[in-house]
Amino acid sequence: MVGKRRGRRLVAHLFDIAKAAPKKPPTPAQIAAAANAVRAHQAHAAERHGIDRDELTRTDDPGPGWNTTPETTTQEEKPMSDTHRPATDPTDLLGVATGHGQRMAHLLAVAGVNRARWDRQLRESRARGPRFEEEAAVTAEFEAETVAERAAAENRLESTNPWQNPWRLTQSLADALTWQGESDIAAERATEIVRGYAEQWGVVIDADTMQVSIDPQFDPIPRQTRDEASALFGRESAAVDFVTALPIPDSVKGAVSQAVLNWRGEDIEDPATHITSAQARRDKLAADLDAAGVTGITRARVDFVVDYLRGDTSAVDLVQSPVYIDRGEAMRGKVADLLEHLDGGTIQPQRMTHEISVMTTADQKTVRDAWLAFKKGERGDLDVWPGYLDRQTLTDDIKAMVRNRDDLTQAADYIVDTDISRQSPEMIGVNDDIEAQIQALAYAGDQLLAQIQEGKGLAPIERAQIAAIVEDVDTGRVRSLDDLPELLLVDEDSKRAVDSERIGATAGQLVAAMKSQATELIRGAGVDIDNRIKSRDIGLPLSQLTDSVRSVATGAVVNGVDHERRAYARHRDTFGRALAAAGANDQSRGKIRAAIDAGAREAGHLGQAAAEREQQWDTKFERIAMMRDDAARAAASSPSRACTARPDTTVAQSRAASAGPAGVGGRRNLRQAGAQR
Repeated sequence: MVGKRRGRRLVAHLFDIAKAAPKKPPTPAQIAAAANAVRAHQAHAAERHGIDRDELTRTDDPGPGWNTTPETTTQEEKPMSDTHRPATDPTDLLGVATGHGQRMAHLLAVAGVNRARWDRQLRESRARGPRFEEEAAVTAEFEAETVAERAAAENRLESTNPWQNPWRLTQSLADALTWQGESDIAAERATEIVRGYAEQWGVVIDADTMQVSIDPQFDPIPRQTRDEASALFGRESAAVDFVTALPIPDSVKGAVSQAVLNWRGEDIEDPATHITSAQARRDKLAADLDAAGVTGITRARVDFVVDYLRGDTSAVDLVQSPVYIDRGEAMRGKVADLLEHLDGGTIQPQRMTHEISVMTTADQKTVRDAWLAFKKGERGDLDVWPGYLDRQTLTDDIKAMVRNRDDLTQAADYIVDTDISRQSPEMIGVNDDIEAQIQALAYAGDQLLAQIQEGKGLAPIERAQIAAIVEDVDTGRVRSLDDLPELLLVDEDSKRAVDSERIGATAGQLVAAMKSQATELIRGAGVDIDNRIKSRDIGLPLSQLTDSVRSVATGAVVNGVDHERRAYARHRDTFGRALAAAGANDQSRGKIRAAIDAGAREAGHLGQAAAEREQQWDTKFERIAMMRDDAARAAASSPSRACTARPDTTVAQSRAASAGPAGVGGRRNLRQAGAQR
């Protein structure tokens, strides 16, 4: 780790020569093979440029052009390696990147071109080194490394489809431009990528001068709108797939299926309208379900599937939502991390016991047996359930991906909106945060998609959600953490955490309004609260008072209502004395106290509802565990009735569990046979 940025670790993966094995000198056979390979590639490159192979080895006089200076080059001296262009160059004035998609494509192209230029300059610098011509071993080593690097680049170009993962375009572009003069594969891929950038985003790449510009005649907004509409349509298609798999009564099944099909539509006729009509179409779906008489648990299941997969659960009562994942099964992915912390002494055995208490008795015994075997040296690792995903780690990975996306969005805007001519624009994307973030995004999306296909412990609907999020990040529907769906995963603990965040947000709004009103009344009383000393003497008691009110509004779940009431009374008295010391008269203090008391009473009402909400969650958790344990006992006592004894605690879990994850549209279409639109 080389530092932290915005709370995240920055890691530089550098080649450490001190740790590397000593290089062996090449054998004569290796030197000869490398030299032959270099000559062959040079010959192929020459033929592509219309130069005959024989001309590369000619020994006669090449003509006066080689030993005389043409007049056209004496008018203005300019080094061939100078890549600087003045701001008045016409290519700089072609156009300005507009719209998010074009700006991001512009940034990725600039980073790829800069990386290619940098790598080529490094190679040329080595080739011009003082030892290069003098020592044959140095020359042979360079040629051998060149062959290996070119082969590695060709392998990356042939094994990667850059259009499937947009963040890999930068590396592919860099490889193609770096080796286009020596590799047919690189030359073909360079032509393809350059043409693709121009046709899709109006980003013009000059592969000869290594410059990037914008076509002023190209309108990128339709492409951006189409991509975002396709991603939304993919989400809605996944919802249709899951709804049609629900155990819906025959009396309304046809109406429900038709309603969700009408909600999504057959295809995207107008991308912009499809996006802007999202809420209106959702309201129409609700009306159609009402008209069809869809109520009760069936309605709750349909509504949850639709809202979860379209990415908006703000109207869903999460405590009443269907159960998809048993809490004990969800805990399996976390056990290995907990045991490692237990082994390291960072958590106590009591904490471990509490954490695994949500699991079945059999699973708890499995954890304890694995721990004892590990401590006795009979077990080499603590991964009790290999392949099960840690939900917290998965959530953190998603958020890290989005944070990198946010940083790149800001960088894409910055290089367009700011004069960066004095900020080394040729180094954008070369050994900097931008390059690291592009590489992280290229890896993160593929890694998440691999996890949802191979990892255990996820509900099929969660796999569809994560695939949709990756697509949203790629297309730009999700550019920051604020754009992420409120509910990422559907396990009950995740739902409860979101529910608590909702309560906390409401409490925060109440406290902010109360504090703002009190501050205005304090100023109206003639107290200069902006004064440093008075701000400290009055601001600290006021902050302590509002903290007590906030705790009450969220249900006082930590210390209890009685404790918070005493703390509120104590802080209110301290605040009153501070006001009096600051010169506020009795009448003003009475108004301020009345405003704070009014806020406290409202907080009490909110807190009562929040406490009731916590009780509802506790009851739900107990009911889920009881039904699970009852089903397990019934299955153990009567294997022949195991399939009928299992409670229906999920939305078509028995049917959906065997189904693959629903796909999403766009570059990363994971749709499988049998789930077509």
